[in-house]
Amino acid sequence: FEPLKVDVAHVLVPPHLHVAVTRDLLLRRIGAFVEKPLALSSAEARELGELAKARNVPLAVNHNAVFHPAFERLLARVKAGEIGRVEHVRVCLSVPLRQLDAGDVSHWMFREPRNIVFEQAPHPFAQLVELVGAPLEVHSRALASRELQPGQAFHERWGISGRGERGTVELYLHFGAAFTRSTVEVLGSDGSLEADLANNLLCGEEKTLYL
Repeated sequence: FEPLKVDVAHVLVPPHLHVAVTRDLLLRRIGAFVEKPLALSSAEARELGELAKARNVPLAVNHNAVFHPAFERLLARVKAGEIGRVEHVRVCLSVPLRQLDAGDVSHWMFREPRNIVFEQAPHPFAQLVELVGAPLEVHSRALASRELQPGQAFHERWGISGRGERGTVELYLHFGAAFTRSTVEVLGSDGSLEADLANNLLCGEEKTLYL
């Protein structure tokens, strides 16, 4: 048998192992399709990007939320200029967590207080980059915290604000909520659009000649 030639590998290991596994693949000149987050620091993410470029192999992250049907429809209408210039984006991600409901707090996302953001927030962050470009300024704050068990802190609610290349943003994140609300609202110079990702709905408002 001839040895199998691998062009691209799908990296599915837990997040803290992403960098080591991806680096090894790139050094072997094997492309990598990595589950989010690519890395746990911007320095490591840049390192992997530079290594992929130097080895001339593909490197991508599975930001599947940008292909959500409601978000794709919203993005298409924004790019068509339907609401004018994008000025501000508001995101709400308020979701239950099956692991918390089941009392299983051994998952990687609960091992350190910051891990929940690495596990869940790449979805809205990827959508924001599509809408306002690369982040220029970001401010985050934990709004509510609790102990899952003695010594195991969990920041369940977050407020994040920032500025991108093409507008400002604000995010409200609630992990372990009693109900699901997942929305992306884009405020433009001539109107607004809001995608309800949980229900695959899109609605909008336009300016009129009247007060």
